[in-house]
Amino acid sequence: YDTTHFEETAATKLNLVCENSHYASLAMALTYVGSIIGTPLYGYLSDRIGRKPVFFIVVAVTTVTGIASVLVNNFIVFLVLRTINGSLMPSIFQLPYIIAIEIVGMTKRTLVNSMANISWGIGLCILALMAYVTRHWVTLGLFTSSSCAIFFLYRK
Repeated sequence: YDTTHFEETAATKLNLVCENSHYASLAMALTYVGSIIGTPLYGYLSDRIGRKPVFFIVVAVTTVTGIASVLVNNFIVFLVLRTINGSLMPSIFQLPYIIAIEIVGMTKRTLVNSMANISWGIGLCILALMAYVTRHWVTLGLFTSSSCAIFFLYRK
């Protein structure tokens, strides 16, 4: 494997090259299938039992599945973990956004929306920088997944 730019990637660790290269697309597709299933599921649960409890469940499971998915060596287990993680991804962004929109008054919603979008853009820039600096997908995955746990500081 060429390690000129990166020490290791998911494709090199799980041997998703040559005749197995299509499996990388399968992993991404299953992540999005998880999103299609998870978005209405967690939306329904947040309406039934509350946005905050569901948000903290989503954060906990996202952290665990994200960390586990970069540590496993079995592709099938990786797919299962990424599908579960994918089911949670939209909700980890939507739930705090909805909570914030519900808390502020009508006049501040545009500001909250703008701040959320600006934060997203800044986060993507930081992610690209971190990927460049770390050059190892496990290190990057551990950092991004474990950083979700910071939301537990907001729990009362």
